[in-house]
This record gives sequence, C-alpha cells and structure tokens, in this order.
Amino acid sequence: MEALTLAPHHALVASDQVAPEAMRDFFDRYYPMLGEFLGSVGASPLAARAYYFSPPGEVFDLAAGFVVPAGDLAVISPLVGDIGDERVTLRAFDSMDVLTHRVTAPYEELGARWESFSRDALTAGHSFAGLTFEEYVTMPGGEEAPVTDLYIALS
Repeated sequence: MEALTLAPHHALVASDQVAPEAMRDFFDRYYPMLGEFLGSVGASPLAARAYYFSPPGEVFDLAAGFVVPAGDLAVISPLVGDIGDERVTLRAFDSMDVLTHRVTAPYEELGARWESFSRDALTAGHSFAGLTFEEYVTMPGGEEAPVTDLYIALS
C-alpha cells in the first residue's frame, strides 16, 4: 500500500449505474467504443480505468474509460457528442491524495482484493473520500494474470 498525490486529469468515460452482473457487458461495450474513438482522432490514452463513485451495493455508480493527455483535450472535447451516446462524457478529476495497491489476479478475484485493501487502509487509520478506481496495467490474455492498480481517494 502506497500513498501518493495524483495530478488533475481528464478521462473520456461512459458513466451509468450498473448491476454487478451487468458490469462485464458494460465494460465490453464501452472500452472498445471509446478506444476506437480516441484512435480515430489520433489521441493515445494514458490509462484504462474504471471509476467507482459509491460503495458496492445492488448497483455500482461507475464510469469506464481512458485517461487522456492534456494536449489532446482540444481535439477530443468538441467531438465527444459525435459518439452519439449520452453516457459518454469528458470528465475532469481534481488533484487527489490516494492510496494505491497493485494486484496480479484474474478479474473475478478483484472484489476480494478490494475488500482486503480497504480493510488494511481503514486499519491503518485512513479516511476515504468516496471515490475508488482501478487502472488496468495489463489486460487478460495468455498465461499471465492481469495486473491492476487499485486506488482509494483519501479525505
């Protein structure tokens, strides 16, 4: 577990409230769509992330997408509406203090990894701001389990 400060950033995301059993379909729909859009305008994403704006429950209030370079905002911003999906926006995130933890595990195990990470952070005396997110360092495929960085925004 490491504490750090993330710089302000923008992400092209699709946002919705999604039931846990529908998350895979949501991700499978929007990551390719947003990646294709970014490629079509010549933007290279900095990271693939899933942002969670509330604790897990019957639905997740989430956003899935890509952190985009500040230098590409002038190209991306006026074209976001051309995607034709009201769930897709260019979202600004302020600088934030976070805890991060890297895991190497199949996606099916991320829930348990989140529980352990959250419990350890609370035990260490940290207070959460409500936002958590995952950054997908590597994608699934081949023999290796994917690498995912977990983040908890601190209050």
